Amino acid sequence: MSAPWNRRVSTGFAAAGAAILAGTVFTVGTAAAEPVPEAGTCDADHVCMWEDAGYGGDKWVNWQPSGTGQIFEIGGWNGDNEISSALNRTGYAIMVYADDGAQGDAFCIHAYQPIQNFQEVGFNDEAESLMTKSAC
Repeated sequence: MSAPWNRRVSTGFAAAGAAILAGTVFTVGTAAAEPVPEAGTCDADHVCMWEDAGYGGDKWVNWQPSGTGQIFEIGGWNGDNEISSALNRTGYAIMVYADDGAQGDAFCIHAYQPIQNFQEVGFNDEAESLMTKSAC
């Protein structure tokens, strides 16, 4: 039979090990529960645009317009002339312009319309600004 102090030390180590293990399991469980954003996600009532076709690569536009006639400037080094796909999840038509200030060549994305590849509409890597309209 082991000495009483020996059992207390063993029990203390076992309790400490269980606490560490419980903390590790909790931490792993918390990290696994965090949502991972997916390419191509766009919240309702937003216009989202990506650098690659098929809603991939960097999402350069994540805009929630609140009326017609609003202009959105795509950032100079963050998406300007880099847009290749878009999801329009708004009730507005979105005019996409080749120049800043809603100027230059343009095409219209209808309300709730996806554009999977801007090459198909002849506007790949051209977008610099957007404007909301009531219809195309």
